[in-house]
Amino acid sequence: MNKVSQTIYACLMVILICSCTSRPVPVWKTASVTHLEHFKTSYLTGDDTRASRAFSRAVAEIKTSGNITVLARAYLIQCAVKTAALETSLCSNYKQLVAHTSDVADRNFSLFLQSNLDHVSADVLPGRYRPFFHALREGSIEDINATIGTIADPLSRLIASGVSVAKRRYDLVTLQRAAETASEQGWKRALVAYLEQMKRLYERTGESIKADKLQQQITIITNND
Repeated sequence: MNKVSQTIYACLMVILICSCTSRPVPVWKTASVTHLEHFKTSYLTGDDTRASRAFSRAVAEIKTSGNITVLARAYLIQCAVKTAALETSLCSNYKQLVAHTSDVADRNFSLFLQSNLDHVSADVLPGRYRPFFHALREGSIEDINATIGTIADPLSRLIASGVSVAKRRYDLVTLQRAAETASEQGWKRALVAYLEQMKRLYERTGESIKADKLQQQITIITNND
């Protein structure tokens, strides 16, 4: 259960799981976290059918509680995972519920995911993203890459990489390291997304041989999908 907290958003577990009493944890809480974890893994590996099913089950479990804040957070998690795989996301599902929740940290994180940095409060971001956020706002691309490298959690590292790409504050090193992270985790969708971004970068710089080699690699990886 702690894995979700570490990889996506620490406050999720505070609301869904953590308890200072010895009372049993309601089934909807544990079930929803399990389904969200399955969604994350399935989506990043490229299994759309399982990802959709797992997310729908998580939403169904949360709805039994009527807790709109947690429901909104589930959609925020969906947005974060898509950002990690370079899928442009406006967090539209989350924004449909934002008027019904007063969680400042969630709203702040959604702005971060949307690369709306002028309205993001660094102090409210999860701590692991703060050095990266400052580098993204004020530092060089080398600074950005260095701060991404300090993020221990693989998914959080890819989320930061995704935000960098969305802001067009990246270079080949950013993409290579993100691809390595995705490869190590077996997250094929994310891996292919970063390889394709690398290929486009090579094409823009006129390095056609490198671009062709990457395309061959992508074709091998995705063959029979």
